[in-house]
Amino acid sequence: MTTTAVGATVTARRSGGQLAPLAHLGAELRFQLRYNRTRLIVWFLVTAGMIGFIGAYYATLDPDALQVLIQTGGTDAMKSLLGWTAAAVAGSAPLGAAVWIKGWMFVSLMLGIGMVFLMTHNLRADEDAGRTELFRSRPLGLHASLAAALIMAIALCLLVGIGIGLFGQGLHFGALLDSNHTSDPDPLGSWVFAASITAIGLIGVGLGAVTNQLMASSAGANGLGTAIIGVFYLLRMGTDVANPQLTWISPIGWAEQMNPWADNHLWPMLLVVALLVVLVVLAWQLEARRDFAGSLFAARPGHRDAAGWMTGVVGLAIRLQRTAWISWAVGIAVFALMLGSITPMMADMFDDVPFVGVDAASILSVVGLLLAMISLGVSSFAIYSAATMAQDDTRGLLERQLAGAVSRLGWAGKRIALAFVAALILLVVLAAIYALAFGAGMKDYSDTGVIIATAFAFIPSLLVLIGVVVLGVGCWPRLAVAISWGAFGALWFIMILGEALRLPEQLLTSLPFFAVATMP
Repeated sequence: MTTTAVGATVTARRSGGQLAPLAHLGAELRFQLRYNRTRLIVWFLVTAGMIGFIGAYYATLDPDALQVLIQTGGTDAMKSLLGWTAAAVAGSAPLGAAVWIKGWMFVSLMLGIGMVFLMTHNLRADEDAGRTELFRSRPLGLHASLAAALIMAIALCLLVGIGIGLFGQGLHFGALLDSNHTSDPDPLGSWVFAASITAIGLIGVGLGAVTNQLMASSAGANGLGTAIIGVFYLLRMGTDVANPQLTWISPIGWAEQMNPWADNHLWPMLLVVALLVVLVVLAWQLEARRDFAGSLFAARPGHRDAAGWMTGVVGLAIRLQRTAWISWAVGIAVFALMLGSITPMMADMFDDVPFVGVDAASILSVVGLLLAMISLGVSSFAIYSAATMAQDDTRGLLERQLAGAVSRLGWAGKRIALAFVAALILLVVLAAIYALAFGAGMKDYSDTGVIIATAFAFIPSLLVLIGVVVLGVGCWPRLAVAISWGAFGALWFIMILGEALRLPEQLLTSLPFFAVATMP
């Protein structure tokens, strides 16, 4: 060992001989930034860029068209789905209100969940793969990896907020679009809007830090963090309509109550920062007390002998994925139930908005849109299930299976079929849950069969996305998971912004999530 290395090691140690908790934090932070540089750039461009694109598009619309969108977003049903801002009610800053309605909830949740996954990628996943053990063989402090991941994720959230704020200033989200298009009364609102999105990203950072200490695997950490954010969303969703005063029980509601272009409250950010600090301290304490590669909720030991049905490719895959399947199914089922229960409110929405020729068919068109949202969740599940093929390969599980009487094509075919069948069953069951909830609200179950049948229109979406996973596994094994989720995100991005991109209708209707069957 060189003199310099010895000196660095001695400096990193406390007087008692123990390594300082943050020893060589700078080196670990530099490594994580380099390791995640492409991921960080993509996250910034997607989140901040999406808000900028939405704003640039709506800035070209006639003020009357913006008012129609704002009136639609101000109804109870849409407020429960997308969040509420007083700017939509007061008529101030119509461009900002339109951007809120179109992008705030989607981008905020995307950033929050993305931060959970980013934390897991640099914490629990590195422990699972043995990288953390390799790093700690050198003088690296116990909490250095956690601190580096926190610094990197928090910095990304702040940069996203700055980017969104600059877009808001440049595009004049706070402008009052009067008949002359001249006034710009509220530049502060754009920064409050950016802060509200940053706030949910910071919540995701804190949750990711804790769940990576609680769960014994990266999948469990991601699943628990996403589930908690889903609970926050459902709490906000229910209280926004029933009693807006109760929205404060959800941390997502804190960000919503910042109310840009109206009240411009910045103080709810203090609540978010306080929650982040509490979660970071909790994660810090848990990491100091748990064993390396351990967790608060230890993995349950398996049986000594495997059941007969688990000895094949399909049985083993079901056993390995069953916990994740249950988590996905429960989460999406609750979402489907909530969507079904609020869809009848759409009838009132159509009464309040000056559309022409609105009838029962229009309600069913909304049903088709909400089914597409459910299909989005099921497609995510399909990608996750199919992508485990790549994970089995990197973890050595594939090699052990192929050592037996299993061909590579046979193994792949069974795994692909399993992912599709599981996703198909989930899609039909969730469509039935949604249809029954919708029928209960309408007090009319006559459309239940039609709604369930419509769900089959999304089967091509499942097949296409599973096919993308298989292509990635075959051609680019190391990038298979990233390519799969990238394709999924690109298709969703094109879907929600297809009108703004002015894409041909024939192209849009051929994309996954747009293939909604015509409902009589």
